Amino acid sequence: MTNGIANTQERRIREAGLAPYFENLFISERIGARKPEKAFFDYVAQHIPNFDRHQSLVIGDSLTSDILGARTYGLDSVWFNPQHQSNQTTTKPTYEIDQLAALKKIV
Repeated sequence: MTNGIANTQERRIREAGLAPYFENLFISERIGARKPEKAFFDYVAQHIPNFDRHQSLVIGDSLTSDILGARTYGLDSVWFNPQHQSNQTTTKPTYEIDQLAALKKIV
């Protein structure tokens, strides 16, 4: 799930060698809605077979799009915060990590 221009986001995934690990890329430009909008998350939920909010986890580095969208939609969230920024918002992630390896303990 990403906000942004489809061609740019797809190129980044390919160049990072991550494309084989994804069945779908949910890109705001193609969906016609952006995170944290409910319409974005509705679209994603409708396009994942057997989607279950209780078995879903949003991982992101933006409190105002990733984490807020997840919380508003009733999903658990992980704020990836490698720079140890202070949270100046009222949005509270379910988890906070500073390195991706820490995801192993969560999932």
